[in-house]
Amino acid sequence: MQTPFQIAKDTYVLPFTMSIPGRGLLYLNSALIRGKQPMLVDCGAAVQRDEYLNAIFALVEPRDIRWIFVSHDDRDHSGNVVQLLELCPNARLVVNFQCATRLTKEYVLPIERLTFVDEYTALDIGDRKVVPVRPPIFDSPATRGLWDSKTRVFFSIDSFGCVVPQHTENAWDLDQAAYVSGFNWWNLANTPWLAFTDPQKMAHMVDRVRRLEPSIIVPYHGPVVQGQIDRLCTQLLSIPVDETIVFPSQDAFNSLYPESDSLSFLREAHEDR
Repeated sequence: MQTPFQIAKDTYVLPFTMSIPGRGLLYLNSALIRGKQPMLVDCGAAVQRDEYLNAIFALVEPRDIRWIFVSHDDRDHSGNVVQLLELCPNARLVVNFQCATRLTKEYVLPIERLTFVDEYTALDIGDRKVVPVRPPIFDSPATRGLWDSKTRVFFSIDSFGCVVPQHTENAWDLDQAAYVSGFNWWNLANTPWLAFTDPQKMAHMVDRVRRLEPSIIVPYHGPVVQGQIDRLCTQLLSIPVDETIVFPSQDAFNSLYPESDSLSFLREAHEDR
């Protein structure tokens, strides 16, 4: 992982990355709101468990964590939820009903520690209120982003992601041609249904983000976006939805893992769990 960094008062991003052969780096950005009642925003992927837990507990004591927000059920967002609930005895799991039902297909969750909060319902976490908001694009019906009313940070989950050529803490520091290319590729690859959307309805969803007036947007799968939020929203609406997405080929995988077959990295990740 890259070094965790602070983006706002009491707010930290844990920027894990993984390689997409032939494309660059894909982020997996968990976050910590280290306020009066500390909250984790998503739980990371199981294959990165040790690094994730070490990074979190270097910033906050396990017993101090009061809330664990899971945006949706995908494993890269929920992969360590059971371990966190075991290690953080005072924490409650914040989910919506769809997320909870989908998580219970794989995990045994302590029902008595669940807190159901859905769209536009504020949750008081001591020194601020946080509000789940469905982001403009998503790959699970359970997906909710999270709006922090104190810092005006919006955790946009799968929206506004981007595959990038190198790590950066701010999206606008990248070569912008490369950023736009990686932005279009990721969002079309992760949400191919964009090609079937009504442009006016999509514009309405993006305007909901604009009306939040966020100071910072933290995508789970892209670099943090600090400032120029209107520009970012316009970029999302400008994605060429009829563009054909080309995924990494067998040769691309072989070039990344030249001394073994192209699936060895999957076995290695499984053995590390």
